[in-house]
Amino acid sequence: MREIPLKKRMEVLGLYFEGLSYDEISRKAKVSKGSVVNVVRELREGKYPEFEDLLEIVDELRSLAVEMNKNKISVAQAVLGIKFYEKLQKLGIKSTSAGVGFIHKRPSTLERWTSPFLAKERMNRLNFM
Repeated sequence: MREIPLKKRMEVLGLYFEGLSYDEISRKAKVSKGSVVNVVRELREGKYPEFEDLLEIVDELRSLAVEMNKNKISVAQAVLGIKFYEKLQKLGIKSTSAGVGFIHKRPSTLERWTSPFLAKERMNRLNFM
C-alpha cells in the first residue's frame, strides 16, 4: 500500500474538522475510507505537529463541527452567535441550564440599559399629544 502525500492527509484532516462523515471525506478527498480512519488515528496519536496544540480538544472540535453541520450552521453564523452571547453576558443576562431562553442575573440590568431609550420615547409621546 502506498503512502498518502502530506498535502492529501491535511485535506482529510481539514474535512474531518469540518464535521464531514468518514464516507464524505473519502469521496471528497478521493481516498479510501480506511485511509481516512488511518489519518484520523495518526492525528490522535500526535503524528502531526501542525495539530499539536489541539490534541486535547480533538473530540470537542469534531463534535462541535458535526453539530454545526447537522444544524446547518456556518462558521460565520457561529461567530456571530458567540459575539451575541458575549454581549448578553456583559449585560448580566445568563442562559438557563436547559439552554432554552435567557434569565436575568440582575433583573434591572436590561431595564437600566434600555431606560434612556424608553424615557426619550415617552417624552416624544408627551410632546406630540
